[in-house]
Amino acid sequence: MLGMTAEKSGQERSIGQIEGKLDLLIEDMKADSKKRDEQDDRLERIERSQDVLGRRIDDVLKRLEGVEKPVAEFNRWRERAIGAMMFVSLAAAMVGGAVATYWHKILSAFK
Repeated sequence: MLGMTAEKSGQERSIGQIEGKLDLLIEDMKADSKKRDEQDDRLERIERSQDVLGRRIDDVLKRLEGVEKPVAEFNRWRERAIGAMMFVSLAAAMVGGAVATYWHKILSAFK
């Protein structure tokens, strides 16, 4: 009889160990499920922010397309203005040089 009791308690101990391992597995599965849910939430937030960023980029590109023509026109006029200033500077330098060269003759003409 003692042999059966020892055998029965050994079986119960083994069953208890198996139940404990199963409980750990179940807890791990619950924790993994929670982690997966958190990852899914993070992925959803990332996808939403990417959608928002994509829309913002599209809006910026549309605005840039509208600005490109006026900026190009401004740059053309700026280049023309620089050319005109260079021409005026050259003319002023030539006039100044001529005046400096003939200064004595100019003064003698007014005397």
